Amino acid sequence: MTWEFPANGDNGSPLREFLIEYKSDFYDQVRVFQRISDTAARYAILNFSPWVIYQLRVVAVNGIGRNTTNSFLTFSTKAITNVPTGKVENLYSRIRGSARNALNIFWKPLSREDENGPNIGYQIRYRLSSANLFTSYRRLGNVSTTFISQLLPNEFYDIQIQAYNRDGVSATIATIKACTCITAPSQGPTNVTSVVISDAVRISWNEIPAHHTGGNLKGYKIRFRSDTTPPRTYNGDVGLVTKYDLRGLAINVRYFLTVRGTIYTPTGLRPVSVNHNNATVQWVIQGSPASFILQYRSSSQSAWSNSTTISGSSRDGIYTNLKAKTQYDLRVVAHYFTLAISPSSSIAISTSDAPVGEQRPFYQQVWFIILVAISGIVLVLIIICSLVMKSRKSERHSGVSHVNSLKDRVPPRPPSPKDENNEIEDAKRPPLPQEAPVIHEYKELEHIDDGSSHDSLDQYGSEHVTGCFDEDGSFIDQYGTTQSKYSGSQHVLHRSASVGSSAFSTLV
Repeated sequence: MTWEFPANGDNGSPLREFLIEYKSDFYDQVRVFQRISDTAARYAILNFSPWVIYQLRVVAVNGIGRNTTNSFLTFSTKAITNVPTGKVENLYSRIRGSARNALNIFWKPLSREDENGPNIGYQIRYRLSSANLFTSYRRLGNVSTTFISQLLPNEFYDIQIQAYNRDGVSATIATIKACTCITAPSQGPTNVTSVVISDAVRISWNEIPAHHTGGNLKGYKIRFRSDTTPPRTYNGDVGLVTKYDLRGLAINVRYFLTVRGTIYTPTGLRPVSVNHNNATVQWVIQGSPASFILQYRSSSQSAWSNSTTISGSSRDGIYTNLKAKTQYDLRVVAHYFTLAISPSSSIAISTSDAPVGEQRPFYQQVWFIILVAISGIVLVLIIICSLVMKSRKSERHSGVSHVNSLKDRVPPRPPSPKDENNEIEDAKRPPLPQEAPVIHEYKELEHIDDGSSHDSLDQYGSEHVTGCFDEDGSFIDQYGTTQSKYSGSQHVLHRSASVGSSAFSTLV
């Protein structure tokens, strides 16, 4: 764009800048397109959107002000192969009907500058927030509202809107999270004012935006109190209006009219997805806190840790950097500008195993655990060996020797008897005595009592005994001499004896 400026055009005041102003066929208000501080410049390179009719003018500004006599130059840009570049704004939803199975969706259309070509339109897709894929999709044309039916009541849905034109679909996506449920308004009326009229006080306010109503708005309430004793209060429904006249007030009495926010607690906290190190949760809350704080703790801990802080307009969040195969307690804390906090009830989750190839901390690696175990075993063995060696060394210095017990001794083997010719003589067993008839003689014994002994055989002690019995009645070693021979390490005892042919009897 080029222009000319006369030499005396500054009208006696130094020139300060040039302004390039414009308006378009879709925006009639004049706006500044570019400021040029170089007063010697007579051209500018301007970048416009395609497929738009523009009106341009150049305005000179000096120390006094700006000239206002310039006319507009009208021209149009051509449509080029380009998809829409703008983003859909003011996207919100409102529940449709009492069955809570449909939603009305609203948005602000793109400006003409962002359409970039003919055949502008919008497409919508949606899914349950707990689902992984968008399964519902349709094109709507050049509209700014639609509705979705056959939904599940009291559920969250993710809704996306994209613009498209003749050349394709915009890469910019507008997203909201809508609920097929009715909640209290998340925002109160704004710009509340009061004006005293002849016999009343008129209160006015701005209506709540549709995307903050939480459903079909039924009306507004007004509350006030006086500073009298007792105070006079009012709390009543005034309907679906944006102004109201309070009448019947006392004269010369001060009244306090307040717009008060309420601190709400997040409710309905539930997990959406959980893997080995992340967890996504959703919740519901009335009102709009300043922010939300996502907190967590393991099942073995009592103190809460902060995971992240997110915007107060969010209704879902992601916990990151969790440990695999661990049980956690999760909660969401609403944080208000007044520094008040309101935590939700906690929920329990368990993270899954880490995928194959996931790098764990070194102290959780198998090789590190095995190395620590082997090191511990080696250390124990070294300590045991040191104690044993120290004990043996102490015994050697004290002269203590280990002696085997007597029960472990082995007796010496007796020598084998040998004759001069180194031959072992065979022992000959004597023949057995011949049996002889036994004659029993019975004699009547007289009791002899001389007062000297009570032994019945004592009177025979001095007589010579020629039989084979000793005086105690034993016949051991009475068969003659005994010969013993050794064979190896065994003792063999051979006895020979002769027995007379005369019979004998023993009287007891």
